[in-house]
Amino acid sequence: MKKIVFYFSLLIANSFISQTFNFQVGERRSSTSIEDPEIEYLENYGKKYLLNQAYSFKEGMQLQLQGFKENNDYLCSKKLYVPEEKMLISIYEGILNLDNNMQLVKSTFNKEAKKTFVYAHAINEYADEIEEHKEIMSIAAEKAMNSGNFSCATSPNRKFAVILSELPFVKETKEKIMITVFDNTLKTVFSKEFELPYDARRGPVNKPMIANDGSVYIVKKADISKMPDLLTVFSISNTGETIKENSVKLDDPKKMESYAFSLNAKNELVVVGYYTEDGKVSFGGTKQKGVFCLGVNSKGDQLMYQTSEFTKHYISSKIRQVLVKDDGKIALICESYSKVNNSTMGANNQLVYTTDITQGDAYVHTLNAKGELVKSYEFSKSNKSIADGGLYGSVFGAFHNDKLVVVYNDFQYRHDGKKYVVVPPTIAWIKIPIIQTIDLAINDVRETVFIDGTVGGKDDLTHLFPLTGFKVSNNELFFLGGKDSDVMPIVLKIQ
Repeated sequence: MKKIVFYFSLLIANSFISQTFNFQVGERRSSTSIEDPEIEYLENYGKKYLLNQAYSFKEGMQLQLQGFKENNDYLCSKKLYVPEEKMLISIYEGILNLDNNMQLVKSTFNKEAKKTFVYAHAINEYADEIEEHKEIMSIAAEKAMNSGNFSCATSPNRKFAVILSELPFVKETKEKIMITVFDNTLKTVFSKEFELPYDARRGPVNKPMIANDGSVYIVKKADISKMPDLLTVFSISNTGETIKENSVKLDDPKKMESYAFSLNAKNELVVVGYYTEDGKVSFGGTKQKGVFCLGVNSKGDQLMYQTSEFTKHYISSKIRQVLVKDDGKIALICESYSKVNNSTMGANNQLVYTTDITQGDAYVHTLNAKGELVKSYEFSKSNKSIADGGLYGSVFGAFHNDKLVVVYNDFQYRHDGKKYVVVPPTIAWIKIPIIQTIDLAINDVRETVFIDGTVGGKDDLTHLFPLTGFKVSNNELFFLGGKDSDVMPIVLKIQ
């Protein structure tokens, strides 16, 4: 019996010893920043890009594209603008990140034509925009304030893109949408109008996804009178000929609280989220009692549906990522999160707006291929920031073989193995990257700390921004780092 125990322990040790981490910091560059941005990672032209997006009442939509070469050297950092049409207002709708073909998409309502036109402006590898536009689609519209809504998405292999058009609102009718799919040259594959079985609303909540085979998913939060919000998924075939609905069905008193979704390697959609049993649903005040998981394919077949209750409830847990392994295992990466908008009187009696963000403990929930909860993990961290979009204080996760790697920043004194009655002021401020490695085979965790490393630490030369993370390959994660007004690429090598 002793031999068996020793052998099993040796297997666990070897499992973790075989994995090492190394941060590599690239060239520092001065860069203008956008306050409180949302970040989207793009790969194109053989390069890496980070798209920073933020909207403010004062400046409207702000866009910045930062590019890095294949070897992670600096390439470009430029602000993007939404080109205006003559005497007409244009609205930014997104980026189509097609293969060697990056396009900025905007919509423009034309009163004389009684149409809303959707145009695309090409962006080259150096983030230069082309002023000339290409009309890629249009819808009928009568008024500027009711001229339709648009959202877009690109397939992971960059061979297809989709634009979801929410057609102008009409009272006492069912909601109508139009799905337009393009190939990587912006040639239309199909464009088709669908009527959904829900009453038309102003500003419906629909999010499109497009798979590598050109099939489309619409994730919809349906507002139903005198009922809790319903989360439902429409699967549309890659020819546009079929559409089928699958809904998240929660028995009373369960209600959907929040959700996120991702495509797997089989072009199937996996939707995972929190449910609550509280009477009123509001983020930050609702007890998140459990998790639901729905899996569907492009034919509309329901592949799995499960609900699992937590052993303890959470409050203010924000979903950051849904990860799906090739074998079907799922991870939900979350964190304790709160955001407060402030206003103060600045120079010349002008109001100055700031956003305070608090990001506490990281939560990781692992699910099996059936969508059942396997285990929940909590990792202590504490970060506060102003107007950075939570880039520094957040958490990032990625699968590496049979393990899950979780990256975040935290105070060094919490992880240096020492016990303090009072934390010395010389180290109280020092933060470092922390990596938690979860072995999915045995549901065990190993912590790796980076004291006196090239990132963070007492030298404080650069800060890791976990929220910018992207999995480049099985052995490489890409992040953006920053210090003062400088930015730099940071690559995490996993061996």
